[in-house]
Amino acid sequence: MQRYIKIILFFIVFIVIIVGCSFLVFYQKKEIRYLDTIDATTVVDDVIYAVGRNNDNDKELTKAKFSIYNSKQEKIYEKLYNTGYTSRFYDLLVDDEDVVIVGEYEKTKKDYKNNNSIAVILKYDEEGQLLFEKEVSDTNFYDVLAYDDGYLAIGTSHDKNKTKGVLVKFHTDGTLDWKKEYGTENTEFTAGVFYHNKIYVTGIENNSGVLVSFSRDGKLIDSIHEETDSLGFSSITVVADSLVLSGGKKVTEDFSQPLLVKYDLDLSYIDSAIYDSKYSGRFLKVITDNNDDLVVLASTVEGKKNKDVHHAYIGKYREDLTEASVVPYYNEEDDYFTDVSLMHDTYLVSGYSFYSEQGYLSKFLSYSEALKVLEVK
Repeated sequence: MQRYIKIILFFIVFIVIIVGCSFLVFYQKKEIRYLDTIDATTVVDDVIYAVGRNNDNDKELTKAKFSIYNSKQEKIYEKLYNTGYTSRFYDLLVDDEDVVIVGEYEKTKKDYKNNNSIAVILKYDEEGQLLFEKEVSDTNFYDVLAYDDGYLAIGTSHDKNKTKGVLVKFHTDGTLDWKKEYGTENTEFTAGVFYHNKIYVTGIENNSGVLVSFSRDGKLIDSIHEETDSLGFSSITVVADSLVLSGGKKVTEDFSQPLLVKYDLDLSYIDSAIYDSKYSGRFLKVITDNNDDLVVLASTVEGKKNKDVHHAYIGKYREDLTEASVVPYYNEEDDYFTDVSLMHDTYLVSGYSFYSEQGYLSKFLSYSEALKVLEVK
């Protein structure tokens, strides 16, 4: 009798284990990872202004957010942007005590699936009160510059399957001043600078990097193309009266290496530098520090059996594009560096990492001028 009871108990335990494992597998397949990112920052008087995304454990319904941190990277204010089905903020600037932000949103789930985005520019006062919000349909805004008596939004316009680079000038009260488009059918603007009365904008055109110069009022002056990976150029900075652009250099169809290219103000090529990375990647960001050194952020992808793993790097190059140091940051399964700002004699890096028990969490890292990690928050 005891033997039969043991057999019955064995099968009960076996069934419980099978059901439990099946439920666990089902749950894991259905699990939605938490996402909280910092995608762009600017620092003014030891106050950190940031924009990012938060999905509140909903895979699709990502909401843009605007946050303020004190000098210790402690959050003192945060506001979610709840317009539309899903939204993203890409860049911001501080104008006196007001904050200007650019991004995009989709009105419905169908718009999200079809990439039908509406570009948005917003302005908040120091207390977080909305001063204005303006929209441009069928457009993405990726960068914003303080410009004359207003703001210059830089991005891409969409018309069916065609894309053009776009510059949109707004007055300080949000009213539209002018809008200029560039390109034919496969052009995207990602970033720009205003220097010596010219607008310099970079991005991608027909699977190559593109650099375009405009007059102060948005009239086309010149443009050049550079062989890059399929994402073109992602950022631009000015150093010693020259322009330095960041991106990736295509080596094979499946492999790129981080790339810097330097041009003079007339768009003539000066030099380039390629980081000899072990994994395929690109330089996402380049800025100029107080010593006229170039500080770069890079991302590489390590292909593994079950998934790709993203690695983040910070590096420093001299004005002549000589490599000083490139330092990897290996911490979690996935690490992303998104922006870097100068804060006294340190580099404040923003980004996010994947934690298997929690999801994707935002973070700040402080680096010394020698690229030593001083603090992670």
